[in-house]
Amino acid sequence: VVVLVEPTVAHWERAQALDASVVLLCDPVPDGYALVRAIEAGARGALPITCEGAELMAAVRRVAAGDVSLSRAQTREVCSALRERPSTTSAEAVRLSPREAQILRSIEAGELVKQTARSLGISPRTVENTQRLLFRKLGVRNRAQAIARAYALALIEPLTEDHA
Repeated sequence: VVVLVEPTVAHWERAQALDASVVLLCDPVPDGYALVRAIEAGARGALPITCEGAELMAAVRRVAAGDVSLSRAQTREVCSALRERPSTTSAEAVRLSPREAQILRSIEAGELVKQTARSLGISPRTVENTQRLLFRKLGVRNRAQAIARAYALALIEPLTEDHA
């Protein structure tokens, strides 16, 4: 996991060259399309530069575990930006199996691999393998990017706050 503080293009390129997940520290924290672009570039978390050390460490731990560290407000902003953004790839080009759709929904709900395995009655290894195939199919590298791409392709509808 790489923590980028007020990153430049060169910082993003270095993180991508390392194939690293990114926790972004900025003032202000990007919103809407800027946050979507940050996620597409590898960000899995975004915090204000003034955050407490414990909050940063918690975000780094979540990202290191393969999760994302976005607030509900950030998630809503990403969803809104993706709904407004025209899709560059057709949903017909990506077909999800029922199991892939279940895994995608669990990612969207913020479940960990073990939680998903337990709720679906399958092994964590099966969840990891399916998730890896799903990422390849969507052309993404992480869970946040998978959700962003699925929304962009209208493969799943964003959860409403009532269901989140």
